[in-house]
Amino acid sequence: MMYYETDRILKKAGFDRYEISNYSKKGFECRHNVGYWERKDYLGFGLGASSLFENVRMKNISDMNKYIGNAGKSDLYEDTEILTVNDCMEEFMFLGLRLTKGIELQTFEHQFGKSFWDVYQNAADKLFSEQLLCLDESKKNLRLTDYGVDVSNYALAEFLLDY
Repeated sequence: MMYYETDRILKKAGFDRYEISNYSKKGFECRHNVGYWERKDYLGFGLGASSLFENVRMKNISDMNKYIGNAGKSDLYEDTEILTVNDCMEEFMFLGLRLTKGIELQTFEHQFGKSFWDVYQNAADKLFSEQLLCLDESKKNLRLTDYGVDVSNYALAEFLLDY
């Protein structure tokens, strides 16, 4: 109940929901959060910081002594993950659908060279039938419904590929 009351109070005060768990006044959305949900590259600097660059996720060394000992060297990472195309498609979906505007179908096709429908038709059909997913008026963006936001973990899990 508090969740819906918070939504009502924030809307009344002029704040719009732009993401599952964030509100802002128009034009003041958190650029970091939006960039993360849109899978934009980011670089983290310092002890234990994480980065995503050209579909490689890296985590800097967390141990202070090791970090200082490797200063000036190219080996500052304790973990590196090269993301596959499937990893990137999954992230595009479950991160992008956190935004209230959803994902742009054309952007999916541009980034991955295949139609969203060719990859996710079954998941989309299931979520449409459960009224968790919808197309916007222009039919260009796919987004969660209000009910879909309420059960977003369930809905977003449908976009994890079983390759």
